[in-house]
Amino acid sequence: MELDISLFNDGLKSQSIGRFSQHMMDFILSKKPDFAGRTSSDKDILFWAARVKHTERYRKDFANDAEFEQCTLCEDHS
Repeated sequence: MELDISLFNDGLKSQSIGRFSQHMMDFILSKKPDFAGRTSSDKDILFWAARVKHTERYRKDFANDAEFEQCTLCEDHS
């Protein structure tokens, strides 16, 4: 799945970029038990429009635009 930044132009403040698998949730909670109850595998991970501008500030840290865009795509690695 690719983050469609143009959706934010329609007044949306956030966009779902997926959900954590249960395996990933188990790993996260093993490292940060205080996250229990605040997130779960049945809740969407939201990317807020305000973060687009913040993320763009790091584009210069990548070798090229293609590398930056590959790292900012939302892909399921399960």
